[in-house]
Amino acid sequence: MRHAAASADHQRIDVVQLIGHRVSRRDRSRIELCVLRPNHAKSWQPEREVQINAPDEWLAYTSSIEHRACLGEHQRDKWHILAVHSHWIVLAIKGRRKDRKVMFRVSWEGSPERTSITERSARLRSSAMVAEYWHHWGGRDTALLDADIREA
Repeated sequence: MRHAAASADHQRIDVVQLIGHRVSRRDRSRIELCVLRPNHAKSWQPEREVQINAPDEWLAYTSSIEHRACLGEHQRDKWHILAVHSHWIVLAIKGRRKDRKVMFRVSWEGSPERTSITERSARLRSSAMVAEYWHHWGGRDTALLDADIREA
């Protein structure tokens, strides 16, 4: 199993407390969190950035409240990939045919959970993130040469 390195783009942000949440004004399927900073300043930040840069504070806040309810019934089940963490190949034999699927272990914006999804599903959700992941490993073909192979 391959593991992605931590991104150098993300640095921990100073958060005293998370004090609120709202639906993002830019994307109705995402949430913004109100951040109270050490100088008592408040700012609205994308949940994705808070989840990556202040994970302890994010988890404490989201564990105590059903924050995704504000998205409404049509958006609360729409999930955005936060990160791709690893990949492997699943082999299934169907008759005389071998079926190979590339699988990803991913985390999600707004959730502490990690789940497994197909590469195809990940690409449909965020082709740029999949391309960045493969680039990190020297390209898809190179990365798959050393991938774990599991039977379905």
